[in-house]
Amino acid sequence: MGKVDPTTGDFTQIASINGSYLPVLGGASTFDSDSGQLMVQLGVADVIDNFVVDTKTGTVEKIPEDPSTGRVLTTLQYNPKDGLVYGLGIKPKTGGGIERTLATLDLKTKTYNTVCEVTDYLIESGGESALDYDAGVLTWIGQKAGAKPTDPFSLISTDVKTCKTVSAPTLCTSDALCPWSIEYRMD
Repeated sequence: MGKVDPTTGDFTQIASINGSYLPVLGGASTFDSDSGQLMVQLGVADVIDNFVVDTKTGTVEKIPEDPSTGRVLTTLQYNPKDGLVYGLGIKPKTGGGIERTLATLDLKTKTYNTVCEVTDYLIESGGESALDYDAGVLTWIGQKAGAKPTDPFSLISTDVKTCKTVSAPTLCTSDALCPWSIEYRMD
C-alpha cells in the first residue's frame, strides 16, 4: 500500500499487506485524516475482514468480522465528529435468515456496535455508502426486503440513530447498472 504525489507521480510505499488477501468488489474503505488510519476490506480465505493501516508507521492490523454475532460492516464511512466508522451491517435473525443493520466500529477500541435494524431494506449493492455526518444520514444503494434480483435498486438514505428511511428514490434498474461509488459533498 502506498501514496502517490499527484504533482510528480512519485509513489511512496506505506505498508505491506499479505499478498494472499484479495481485493473486495466495491472496495469499501475510509480514512481518518486526524490519526492517519486507513481502513480497507480484504478477502481472507472465504471471509471478508477489515484492516486498519496506520499510514504514519506502516503497521497493519486485522479487525476480524464475525457475522454470527453481528460484528460486520459491509460499507465504511468515517465520522470525524465522533471518531466512529459507520456502515451497513448484517446479523442472523432469530429463526433463520439475516437482517440488515446499521453498525459502527470504534477505531481506538476496535469494537463493533450494532446501532439499530434497517427494517425496510435488505440487499446492498457493491459495498458503497456516503455519510452526511452533520445530518446523521448514511446513503447507500440497495433493494427492499423481499425484492427479486430483477427488481430496481434505490438510493437509500437512512437515519444513523433510528435506522428510519429518510428517502429511497429508484436509482438503477439492475445491480449491473448501479454506480460503483457514491460520495456526499460537504459544504
